[in-house]
Amino acid sequence: MPALRGTCKSTGNLAEALTRQGHPVGPRTMGRLLSADGYRLQGNRKT
Repeated sequence: MPALRGTCKSTGNLAEALTRQGHPVGPRTMGRLLSADGYRLQGNRKT
C-alpha cells in the first residue's frame, strides 16, 4: 500500500518559494507537478 504524501502549503506559496530559489514556476504548473508525483493538497492544519 503506497504511503500518503501531501502538503499543507498552497501551490502559490510553493511556486513563490521555488521562484525565489531561482526556479520560476507558476501555481498551476506547481499543482500539475505535485499531482503527477502523487502529492495531494491537504486542508488547513489546526494550530
